[in-house]
Amino acid sequence: MVRSATTPPLLAVMTVETSDWLRPATALTSTVVRPYGSSEYVREIGVAGLSQSDVSTVITANSGGVVAERTMFWGDQFYGGHTGKAIERTGTTWYLAEGAANGFFTTFILLANPGSTPATATVTFLLEPSGTVTKSYSVPANSRVTIYTNEVQDTSGGKPLNGKSFSTTVTSTAPIAVERSMYFTNSRTWNGGHEAAAVPAPRTNWYVAEGATGTFFTTFLLLANPNTSATTATIRYLLPGGQVVTRTQALAPQSRTTISVNTVVPNTDVSMEVSAPLPIIVERAMYWPGNNWSEAHASAGIAATGTTWGLAEGELGGSRGFQTYILIANPTASAASVRLRFLVENGTSFVSPTFTVPANSRVTRSAAEFMAAGQLTDGARFGVVVESMNSVPLAVEHAMYWNGGGEFWGGGSNETGVRIR
Repeated sequence: MVRSATTPPLLAVMTVETSDWLRPATALTSTVVRPYGSSEYVREIGVAGLSQSDVSTVITANSGGVVAERTMFWGDQFYGGHTGKAIERTGTTWYLAEGAANGFFTTFILLANPGSTPATATVTFLLEPSGTVTKSYSVPANSRVTIYTNEVQDTSGGKPLNGKSFSTTVTSTAPIAVERSMYFTNSRTWNGGHEAAAVPAPRTNWYVAEGATGTFFTTFLLLANPNTSATTATIRYLLPGGQVVTRTQALAPQSRTTISVNTVVPNTDVSMEVSAPLPIIVERAMYWPGNNWSEAHASAGIAATGTTWGLAEGELGGSRGFQTYILIANPTASAASVRLRFLVENGTSFVSPTFTVPANSRVTRSAAEFMAAGQLTDGARFGVVVESMNSVPLAVEHAMYWNGGGEFWGGGSNETGVRIR
């Protein structure tokens, strides 16, 4: 958790209410006090009573503001992992573009109700290339409900999602929080996986900072059209040198569409800007290595560009060889002057020299650059604030990789930044 750069340099008191959703009556509270400019990690395993629990977490900042993310690792030597940022508030409508239920992928929709009022959630799955499946779920007060989509049955007892890719819409009678986690099996159980928090509303414009194609990475763009009318998405692929490749994609009513980015812009880092006349939902998923996938990460599209972004998660080196990258997309016609402010877990901070993100381009910065410069040490954990010094709006994500399970980059995760302004 990283204190926002816009708040004064005072102590931030963060109260972490961690409820054990397997035992809804249990509520555990941990209080962390850290100064402005620090990066602090709260590990669920370190909270008494949570060593063997599925959990959701409520974080309250009593003063100022924080940027919060959660990273989960699993398997022998952390051969898998994913990162998610905190949801700002609960709501009654939520949308997810990504999902698949088949012999390879296993998808869970996670519904958390932190309130005192029971909720009924109506969940509609938008199938690819067309069709819908709707189910209702009771979500008791102060509880978590997990939907195992591979086992969703229709009225005849069949499994209508089995073998399907889908997007998901959720409407609830009381405010809840929604995420999706997705795992796949290769040589090991749940060899890799990714997750993303739901977004509260469809939009006509989305931004994706992260993407890479070639022999190592495979990238997919997932588009959901929740409307009862067809629409057409326009995708601008922003390449590192400022080249723009533009394509259009028809979207059927109430459907999910998958675009293989590798076939559109091969062998490149890439960011994307997606627009449509009707509001839609956008996510991006990446898998590696090559055609023998062992890990993945995914995130929802960014709803709006901004001039200051916060990233809570970051790690460098150590026994698992962590590598962290900051991905910056500039979808505008003007070059941006950018700097990075690193907030290190040991309480130190430093600012990078300014650098240029050209118009209509994608730029990647590696944390390893700053270890080479002597500003980060091996094993450092940190957050980053990304600032556009000339007020050109940007979209920002980070990606983190580690040598999990004895494999080079056997594990990895990513998340979009938190827009500060």
